[in-house]
Formats: sequence, C-alpha cells, structure tokens
Amino acid sequence: MQSRVQSGVMVVSKKGRLKTSARLRQDQRLAVLLLLPAATAIFAVMILPLGFALYASLFDYSLGQEGSMAFVFLDNYARFFADPTARRALINTVLLTALSMAAWRAPAERLQPDAILQTARAVAGFAEVAAKFGPVSTRVIATSAARDAVNQAELLDAIHRVASLPVEVITGEEEANWVYRGVTSNAALAERPLLILDVGGGSTEFILGEGTTQYYRRSFPLGTVRFLEQLEVSDPPSASELTHCIYSTEEFLVREVQPGLSGALEPFATRPAQLVGAGGTTTIMARIVARSTTFDRDRIEGAVLSRHEVGELLERLWSLSLADRRRIIGLPPNRADVILLGVTICHAVMRQFDFPDLTVSTRGLRYAAVMADCASDLTATHCAR
Repeated sequence: MQSRVQSGVMVVSKKGRLKTSARLRQDQRLAVLLLLPAATAIFAVMILPLGFALYASLFDYSLGQEGSMAFVFLDNYARFFADPTARRALINTVLLTALSMAAWRAPAERLQPDAILQTARAVAGFAEVAAKFGPVSTRVIATSAARDAVNQAELLDAIHRVASLPVEVITGEEEANWVYRGVTSNAALAERPLLILDVGGGSTEFILGEGTTQYYRRSFPLGTVRFLEQLEVSDPPSASELTHCIYSTEEFLVREVQPGLSGALEPFATRPAQLVGAGGTTTIMARIVARSTTFDRDRIEGAVLSRHEVGELLERLWSLSLADRRRIIGLPPNRADVILLGVTICHAVMRQFDFPDLTVSTRGLRYAAVMADCASDLTATHCAR
C-alpha cells in the first residue's frame, strides 16, 4: 500500500557504532566539536544552577549569607507542604502542566488524496487479475499506514467505492503473527529458532519463535517511509545524513526493541536463533546482491546475506544519487528512495543483536492470509504453495 505518513525518531546513541569510511569518522569528530559549546552552555546555565538549588534547599540559607548556612535537611520541604497556600500553588502548577501536555499533539499521520486514489486503483487492478483465477474469496488487508492514519475511513471508503471490496485493518500484533505463520510455512524454517524481521513502510515487526510457538512478537513504528520523511535525505545523500540515520536507528533499537527482545533471546544463547528477513526490503536486497533482473521466488527464497554484504550494500546505496540507484540491477526504480532506510534498519539489527547473516524469505503476511482462507480439507503447506 502506497502512502505517505510522518513520524519522529530520535536521538543519537553511542552503542553499536558502524565502522564506516574515514570520511564518516571525521564527520563524527566534527559533530562532537560542534555540539561541545552547546553542551557546555547547557551545563553552565541549567544543570549547575539546578544542582546548587537542590543543595541549598537542605540548608537554612539566605542569598548573600553563605557563611551562616545551617544544615536543616528536609525541614524546608516540611514547612512548604505544611503551608496550604504553597500546596495549592503546587497543585495548580501540576494541573497546568498536565493540561498543557494533553493539549500538545504530535503531527497527525494523514494519508494524502493522491496516495488514497492510487491505492484504491491498485487494489481494483489486483482484484481484476485475481478474478480471472476464480478465487474462493478475495481479501484486502491494510497494515501500519492505514491503522495509524487519522483519515483511515477515507482510504477504506475509496477502496470500497473503486474496487467494491471491504478492507481489513489489522493490528500490529496480528501483522507480526501472520508474518511468522507465513514464513514458517517453509518447511526448512519451520522447526528451528527464528527471529523474523519484517521491515515495512510504516512499521517493522520482530517475531521470535520456534515451530508453532512464538516467544516474542512486537510491531514498532520504525518504517522506511516514516523514517525517510523524518530525515529528508538529500540527493545524493551526505555522509552526515548517513551517520545520523545509523545513530537514529540504533538509538531506537536500544530504547524500544532491546529491552524486551534481549531477554527473549537469552534462552537461545546455546542454540542461536536464525535471523530471517521477510517483506520487500530483504527480497530487494537479495535481488541486488544476485543481480537478478526479475523476481525469481525460487532463487530468492532461502538466500543468505552476510553482515559484511549488507554493510557493503549500505555504503554503496548511500553513496549514489536517486537517479543512479534507479539504474541498479535488481532494485525496482519506485523503491530506490526507501531502500536506503530499509538496508540501514536491517544492518543495524544485525549489528545490535550480533547476527552474522540474514536469511531471506519471500513468504509472510499474504501467505498467512491465504492459509487462513484455505478449505478445511487442505493443509497449510498446500495452501502456501
């Protein structure tokens, strides 16, 4: 589904830095030098006075009479809370702060009219092709971009009007679950520990499991389209933009993903899980590495990309202009913009969780949807085929 959404990620992390070119390392040193004056000013103007104020609050102290300071510990606070006027002032301040925060809203994610119309027409086109095969049913499934949009109803109405089909908007948990079921319909991956990574336009899913059991399943608002619109990458991209993108991705992983996923991975320390990439990003990466001009499912399914290969691909793509990326064999021209962020996310995950390689799966959410619709006398494997 094509859409344009906005999202924010982001501060810089020092963990898991990428060893890139000398130019990037020089850029990092320059960034530190540029930030140093601001950091010094913040310390002098905000942190130092705040620390002194907290220290002075423990004393019976008047400004200009430092020599007569008497340590009273928490007596000042006790007198403050015993004063009804002070308590009322504190309550009013807390209420005002809470109301101000409630009134603040991040920019709403809104699907643009052109994207809505293009999506509705694309759905109608797919439905027309599917009808030639006499399907038992046709399902239209919407994921992150639709479920997060404030004007979701406009998209659903447009698809119903143009394609005469209802739309199922699934949750992030459902999306992750379906991705896992689709990937494990491949018998070669069905009976071993897997960490499945599905990088999409609006979200990224992480699913850890083995066989029919899932131990961890989360969908995060870390998508290629969201990220691209937040970063506003130049053409061609600059070294500093690559550095910022890497750091922002790693910071998100450390802050949002690692706390839950690291614990889930611990039981697999002696029997490491295999990292599997599902979705368009990883299949395109496999096509680029293999220099495949067409989508050859048999060739792509099960392809293995080393962390070194993904790192080289990352630097190659970020060094090229949009026009040059569109000429790369294996990279669909309409994905030449978002592939920058997709490869960055994949490489950051491999580094952060120390995966030496990534296995590519062409199966995922759509496979699971087909399996759910199969007749009761067919096995899931037959359905997936």
